[in-house]
Amino acid sequence: MNGIGRARRGSATRLTDPDFIARIGHYGGLPEAVTNDPEMMSALIKPMRADVEILETYRPEAPVRLACPTTLLGGEDDPVVRPDLLERWASHVHASVPVLLPGGHFYFRKSLPVLIDLVVSTLRPVLRAMPR
Repeated sequence: MNGIGRARRGSATRLTDPDFIARIGHYGGLPEAVTNDPEMMSALIKPMRADVEILETYRPEAPVRLACPTTLLGGEDDPVVRPDLLERWASHVHASVPVLLPGGHFYFRKSLPVLIDLVVSTLRPVLRAMPR
């Protein structure tokens, strides 16, 4: 992983589909329309397994600090990335204050209009400053 960290092979790759779906529930779950659609699940299961494996096994080898301005977003009710963990991320980025939006791990489901407004208001000055 580019010398920044290393992912270890973990249990996420050995889970059966029902077990994996239950495990995903810990992170906020999937909409029933997705879990009940075999074609959708077939397309999503491999990348979701990879995401969960990285989430559960990645450990950085050394502290990393991003030099660019960053907006840290999280859900107020996220059981995985709790506000205190989001605050710890702030020490790895430049000029950032965590923003908590209503919702859990998939907060954007409930907060899409607020999220879009935040992205637009954050990017507007950057776009204005770009050479034309």
